[in-house]
Amino acid sequence: MRKQWFSLVAMIVAVAGMSFMLMGCDAVLSGALVHMQQNDYEGAIKVLNDGIAQSPGNGQYHALLAQCYVTTRQFKEAGPAYEMAIKNWPDKKDSLAKARDHEWALLINSAQKNLKQMAVVAPESVKAYSDNVVKYLNQAVDFAPDKADNYALYGSYHSLSGKPEEAKKMFEKAVKMDPNNIKLNLTIARNVAQTGNLDEAIKYYQKYNDLKKDDFEGYLELGKIYMQKKMYSEAIETLNKATALKKDDFLSFYFLGSAYLQTGKYQEAIQAFTASSVIDPKNKNAWYNLGQAHYSAKDYQKSAENFDKVVLLDDKDLEAWVFVGYLHEKLKDYQKAMAAYKKLVELKPESAEYWGSLSQVYGKMGMKAEAADAAKKAKELEKR
Repeated sequence: MRKQWFSLVAMIVAVAGMSFMLMGCDAVLSGALVHMQQNDYEGAIKVLNDGIAQSPGNGQYHALLAQCYVTTRQFKEAGPAYEMAIKNWPDKKDSLAKARDHEWALLINSAQKNLKQMAVVAPESVKAYSDNVVKYLNQAVDFAPDKADNYALYGSYHSLSGKPEEAKKMFEKAVKMDPNNIKLNLTIARNVAQTGNLDEAIKYYQKYNDLKKDDFEGYLELGKIYMQKKMYSEAIETLNKATALKKDDFLSFYFLGSAYLQTGKYQEAIQAFTASSVIDPKNKNAWYNLGQAHYSAKDYQKSAENFDKVVLLDDKDLEAWVFVGYLHEKLKDYQKAMAAYKKLVELKPESAEYWGSLSQVYGKMGMKAEAADAAKKAKELEKR
């Protein structure tokens, strides 16, 4: 038996023992406990219901009845029994409420575990986990229909099952029941975003950020969605809040720089990408985008320096090598340009474009024979 079950029954037994000392044995409680010791819960339920018919305000009867219903998985009956116990046993209402919430949490946690498995198991195994999710959620709703988390998890289940309309209804029901629940709004925002419903995700992330203004992740996720929808001004405003809250978060500065770059604010983009490169100097994407920002600002020297750092971190990045070659050629540093184009033809020898670029830089260096050979190679590849 579960620990929580023992603690509740022990509490009732202790009170029953005290009642015996004061006024004699309580026949209903003792009779029910005898049945329970024999695993005859239906017998215990009958005794307790008979006792309640005679003494409807006895909270101990309702409490023990609730546990009998839980043990026999009769959750629709267990919920009201707990409510009556809490109402009629005021001295123990906190303990009873805690016991009820514990039983409900067991159901929700079981549903969540099966929902997670649905996302990772082989397709032929999904149905078994799906059936379990529905079973535990139905039991949770039967037991505690007033819990908004039940319907939020139903929404997640429908999202994962490819039923966006049903998911939306469940999410809306959950929020209507508990509109200022911070965790609930975040859970729904994440699930809606995963299904691709970005407009709904924006709504829930905005609500979450209104409720919890000190969580940079809420602003970061909302900013990323704005970026997906090409709402760059909104992204800039939101991501600035994220970077203000957490000054060492790579992604917040990275996406902020991307938003500035898209709006033509190159100096602001450079500042944001510089911050991201300081936070994570081994992340090539920061240097790549910093190079793009400098290029857009027509600072070709700085741009070249940043693309040089990209290829040091990843010497197989074709696009970065193209920038290295082009920029150093533009800066008349032909040795570095030649080295870049040589690397490109090494990485992709079937590219007529790369051989043509190599031929061009050979020509600028006065290497006529090499330029001719590279040009010949480019023409041969163009004919294929």
